[in-house]
Amino acid sequence: MSRGTPQADYPFERATAPAGPGDRTISLSGLTVRLDGMDAAAERFVAERFRRYLLGAHAAQPDLRLTFRVDPAAPYLEPRPAGGTLSGYQMEHVVIADILYHRSVTVCAKLDLKAATGIVLRRPIDEAVELEDPIHMAVENLLRSCLAWTVLRRGGLMLHAASVVREGRCYLFFGTSNAGKSTIASICGGQVISDDLTMVMPEGGAFVAIGSPFRGTYTACEDLTGRYPIAGVYRLIKDERVFIEKRPAAIAFGDFVANLPFVVGELERQPWAWGAIEAAFGRLNVKYLHFRKDPSFWDAIAAEER
Repeated sequence: MSRGTPQADYPFERATAPAGPGDRTISLSGLTVRLDGMDAAAERFVAERFRRYLLGAHAAQPDLRLTFRVDPAAPYLEPRPAGGTLSGYQMEHVVIADILYHRSVTVCAKLDLKAATGIVLRRPIDEAVELEDPIHMAVENLLRSCLAWTVLRRGGLMLHAASVVREGRCYLFFGTSNAGKSTIASICGGQVISDDLTMVMPEGGAFVAIGSPFRGTYTACEDLTGRYPIAGVYRLIKDERVFIEKRPAAIAFGDFVANLPFVVGELERQPWAWGAIEAAFGRLNVKYLHFRKDPSFWDAIAAEER
């Protein structure tokens, strides 16, 4: 997206009518998100998707607060023509100074990253909008985008990674699409936080993985809650052999940064973000896991840990 994004020039504050009466607070192991003014469809989705993470009372100072309002005129993305081929989800986001602008066909949002408060404008729904960008997709992708930047400002990361908990510790397996994250989740024999996106936060000089519902296709176990110390971080490589290798730090860092969705495309214009990313990378000790489609990769990890 160019720096002349239409969201940056749009008067978000002029919309005052809430999208609806719905409000919910989500707690992702202490990371709280308050959603106000949701319409019934958005609230139903949040209540179901985040049912294991809902708080009965609002947090006094949430880590992220989004207020939903109705505005038919906001610069939403336009639905593709009827009969057109869908080639991926339509979504754009950009950070200018300390403001995140996010838009899809259904929502258009402005988030002040320092204050961690934002306005979400909701488009009136018709058949074309609902077909291309149903509210569950719009809200979930909005939350993923906003949380990626929220945790980064707190020294954390959202990594494109599968996350598996064994004996109370979490192992992260990252890589781009088709790297094998969902495969690892399906054969790991452990508790799976996610096969797609994992939030990582600093804690006591180390890092923990946070339970969340941000999965891809894996649905074989209940969503996990809690915070799990990270025992290992591995870049996945499909192979006939199973082994672990250490590559030069510069190469590993490049692969690591490439798997920070929502953030990686904006890093050139956000120099403050490099410090948090470099600090996390320095402590996470990234290695490369060559694996095949069976659980033998755990033997390689156990041998390395010994």
